[in-house]
Amino acid sequence: MLPTGAEFKWKFRINFFETTLFFCHFYWGSKDKSFVTYDKNIDLKYCREKSDQYNCYWEARPDGFYISGDQKSWKLLNKWT
Repeated sequence: MLPTGAEFKWKFRINFFETTLFFCHFYWGSKDKSFVTYDKNIDLKYCREKSDQYNCYWEARPDGFYISGDQKSWKLLNKWT
């Protein structure tokens, strides 16, 4: 459980077969949502910058979940249901 404004960070290495998969279940008051937060497609499309950096940043907002590879430009990827 994270309080408002808190962060949760971790590092990992992609497995040899590039099938690494993470998913999360989120709760916010009466809202809840479960979805994949990391796989190869998400990495390639949203997390890799022009360099070899592999950073995925997620932010939960009242309307849904935003993703960024640089913490400057954010894209709404999943809405609360």
